[in-house]
Amino acid sequence: MQSRVRASTLATSFADINVVIHCRVPELMDLVERNFSDMIAPLATPTHRLVYEIQHADNNAGYIVSRQNSDFCGAFTHPGDLIYLLEGDLVVQLQLRRKDLLFLHAAALGANGASHILVGRSGAGKSTTCWGLLHHGFGYLSDELAPVAMDSMKVTPYSHA
Repeated sequence: MQSRVRASTLATSFADINVVIHCRVPELMDLVERNFSDMIAPLATPTHRLVYEIQHADNNAGYIVSRQNSDFCGAFTHPGDLIYLLEGDLVVQLQLRRKDLLFLHAAALGANGASHILVGRSGAGKSTTCWGLLHHGFGYLSDELAPVAMDSMKVTPYSHA
């Protein structure tokens, strides 16, 4: 269920960590929504652990993404770079906050109550194999990041687009 404070705010949740993205650039909001559509969650109260802001650069020649209460700030001109910068910082922050999870660069699928992880080098075909298995009864957990709880060996879905 999608929950918004205003048209430019998106709330997501991952492994008990709330993430809020304020997008002050209307033409980029659709991109942000599509990337995080499977992770949309109601806004939690009273605070959120991670808050990002996307806005025009001072010179209007590009954009800036920053995280509140931190020194993280990335500048970009191409919209695709927004997802790269945002996801990169987000993944690191999730790892810092959830030390109980082992974050694997892997595709993860579910079937018959079990999780299946496909691990390989970049370009080895993990995402393609994941896509193929989705057409044969497997459920999607992730095609990029497979966080595994070390105590239970349970995979936490990271279902970004």
